[in-house]
Amino acid sequence: MKKLILTETELINLIGGIISEQESDEEQEVYGDYGGKWEKLKKRIGVFFMYLKSLGEDVNQYWDVVKSEGALHYHGGLGKMAGELSTALKVSGLDNPVKTKGMGTTEVLYTLLTNFYHNGGLNWNKGDEIELVPSYSYTVDVSFEEDVVEYGRLYLDVHTPNQEDAERMALEDPWRFEVDRETDDHDYSGDYRDLDISSIDKNKWFLSPEMFGIN
Repeated sequence: MKKLILTETELINLIGGIISEQESDEEQEVYGDYGGKWEKLKKRIGVFFMYLKSLGEDVNQYWDVVKSEGALHYHGGLGKMAGELSTALKVSGLDNPVKTKGMGTTEVLYTLLTNFYHNGGLNWNKGDEIELVPSYSYTVDVSFEEDVVEYGRLYLDVHTPNQEDAERMALEDPWRFEVDRETDDHDYSGDYRDLDISSIDKNKWFLSPEMFGIN
């Protein structure tokens, strides 16, 4: 993975300077009228953007995976991205969102990435305007059929004087002699059949100052 341009310590020190800068009086039309608290949020987001820029092409590759697979998985050569993104949230002060209407850390991260690329991605630079936009995802319910393999024991009563006959009959037709059973475990085959969309809902995720305790 490409070496970070800024260390975590440097980024943490940078936060104080960015957030303490004089707030802009200019009103922005993004989610509505902007005020001081929105400018504070954008400054934190700017720190997050700077961290992403320090990751270089790795973050582009990761975003391509997210878009193609529909999930924020961390795997393969991008396995270290989980730690990098967690650090990015921490140093920017965006790591403890208040869950609002189902919006947790995953949705916040997804929305931040959406905004990073909306604002130019790696071409964004400190001081550039940040236009906040919502992100979208879908909640999908799918009906299906699937085979399940169960593992357990059958308790049989086989009335025969010969042990070999008892073993043979128990294995050939155990249900004839069953008096009880118990299940130890089961496996799902993963072979889905008759897949059908039961319902689908579009989610719209917003970032707001209140989510991060900014007043």
